[in-house]
Order: sequence, then C-alpha cells, then structure tokens
Amino acid sequence: MDEQDRAHLKILVAEDHFNMRRTICNMLKKMGYRQIVDAEDGKVAWDKMQTEHFDLVIADWIMPRMEGIDLLRRARGTDQFRSLPFLIVTGVVDEETVAEAAETEVDAYIIKPFVAKTLEDRMDQILDRHFNPDEVEILVKLGNEHLRAGRYEQALQEFERARSACPRSPRILCLLGEVCEKQGRFRQAEEQYLEAIQVGPLFVRAYQRMADLYEQQGLREKAAQLLEQATKISPRNTERQIRLGRLYLDTGESEKACDAFSEAMRVAAQSDEIRAQIGEVFLGHDMAEEAAQAFEGALRINPQNVHVYNRLGIAYRKQGKIKEAVEQYRRALKVAPNDENIYYNLGRALLEAAMREDALRAFQYALKINPDFSAVREILATL
Repeated sequence: MDEQDRAHLKILVAEDHFNMRRTICNMLKKMGYRQIVDAEDGKVAWDKMQTEHFDLVIADWIMPRMEGIDLLRRARGTDQFRSLPFLIVTGVVDEETVAEAAETEVDAYIIKPFVAKTLEDRMDQILDRHFNPDEVEILVKLGNEHLRAGRYEQALQEFERARSACPRSPRILCLLGEVCEKQGRFRQAEEQYLEAIQVGPLFVRAYQRMADLYEQQGLREKAAQLLEQATKISPRNTERQIRLGRLYLDTGESEKACDAFSEAMRVAAQSDEIRAQIGEVFLGHDMAEEAAQAFEGALRINPQNVHVYNRLGIAYRKQGKIKEAVEQYRRALKVAPNDENIYYNLGRALLEAAMREDALRAFQYALKINPDFSAVREILATL
C-alpha cells in the first residue's frame, strides 16, 4: 500500500505499556498512517470500537482487564467486527499460543521485539487480503452473509462453490455442517464436521461445532469427549474449559469438572469474571460450597463487583450460613448503597435469621429506591 492509501485508514493500537504503545504509534506514522488511536488495555479498546470506525486493530496479547486475544474473541463473536483485520503482538510463541490465535481467527501475529519493516510487512499482508480477497474468500464471505440472514439454500450454494475450488478446507466443510445444522439435517451436519476433523485434525472449530450438535441432542458424554479433544489442541480457551466443566457436572464427573475449572482459573489468573462464571455453574448444580469459593475468589480480585456479592450471599444462604450472607450484602451496600436488589436480598436473609424488624427496614429501603419493586411489595404485605 502506498502512503496515500495508508493516510485514509484508521488504526487502533491497544498496548498497556506506554513506551511500547508510543513506539508502535511512531512506527505507524513513519509508514504514512495518519489516523491512529491508542488504548491502554483491551477494555478501553473495546469501548472505543463501539463509537469509532477502525480499519485495523493492533493489540498486545497480555494486557490487564482484557487481553488482546479476548478482545479479538469478543470482536469475532459479533457481526460488526467479524471481519475486522486484527494483528496480535506477543512476546511468547508456543504450540498453545499458536493454537489459540488460530482458533480465534487472528489475521496475523508479530513477535516482540520487532522492527518497523516487520510490522509494515505484516500490515500490508493483512490489508491486502482484506481489500483484495481471492475467489474462495469472496464465496465464503457471501455464504456467511446468507447464513447469518437465514438464507440457508443460498449459503449452501456459495459454500459448495467454495468447496469445489478448495475441496480439503476444514473451514469450508465446517461451514457446510453449520448450514445443515440450521436446516435440521443433523446427520448430514455430523458427516461434514467429521470430514472437517479428518482433513484438519487441528481445526478446533469442527470439534466445537460437533460438540454443540451433540449437546443439542442431549448427548452430553459425546459432547464432552469432543470438547476434551478440542482442549488438548487449544488448552487456553477458558470459555471451553468452563463449558467442559459444566458437562462433566451434568454427567456426574465432579472431579473432572473441578480440574477443568481449575485450569480455566489458572489461565485467567486475574479474571474475576471467569471465577464468577464458575460460581454460577456450581450454583446451578446445587454445589453451594464450591460456588461460594469461586465467588470469594472473584471478590479477592475485584472487591467492587456488586453482582458477585449478591451471588455469594445466595451461596451462603443455601449452606445455611445466614450470618455470612448478611455480611456480604452489607459489604455490597458499601459499594452500591442505592441498589434495591441488595436490600431485597438482605431483607430475605434477615428474615431467615428471624430478624424481622431489620428485614422490614431493608425491604422498605428497597421500595424507597424502587417504588415499583413488586416482589418487595408482596413480602411487605405478608409482614
């Protein structure tokens, strides 16, 4: 791309280290890019993506609050950013890193430290593929547009044409399986996924899709087996680890479930969200003690998460630990003193503790904040 082309493109740089962020921005300016926006972490980058248009994102893999790979994963999960060019910057490259990057459909990654010429070459490659796609990419893009719009026959036609041009592509076979699945042709979908795995044994998406198919049919053990294989290929996907843990609990394999959850927490060591998700899974399986431990871990990382205080209170109440539940709700009120739901849960806990007058005051506070809180009105009518 020449300097005139680059001047019209808007680039987002997400990097938590100020000096590195400034270095990348300076490199881009020397290449001829004039519209450069920076962000100090993935969360800030995501917020900026909601209000501004970008032609390419450069994101460091390891960042606080939201890592670059999680920013990419979130972007790929939306229609708006599904095809947004993404360059990941990483200081470590191993099998797990490569597998996770490929699974998340990153356009390219670059290894620290790097020189301006390396960055320029990578960006040119990414943007050239994006603005000048080959025939197969055009067919896949058209097929995906039809698939998302529910035009399954048209999607099938485009993917079949793409397969004719590239018959051993696991990605295209997997897309054909998705169309069959949407049409309710589950056996044909399974055949496509199996063929995708056969021609691309490291293509994680095929394992994931077939696990989805089995779980829809109530075949949880078979779904868990597929996710196990996917996890061996790409073990750093925390969402899959949590899902695998849930399937283990569904099939009565609680020890394996705890192992999967532990691995998810190891990978996302500083994520309160991951621990909160695990707590919800435990709570949904009536494992209140384990749920409480997960919620406690989330609060150690982020003591400001009001929702987790609420959920921890419920986990304590399920164990009969009413005093501990009341304490959590009162801590939550220090963070969010005008949250009617906390007052409501506090009132219920106080009722269980036979502290009727205190409960009454908590319910009245909840109603004062939200006069339309029908559940509170019902309880007050009985007191």
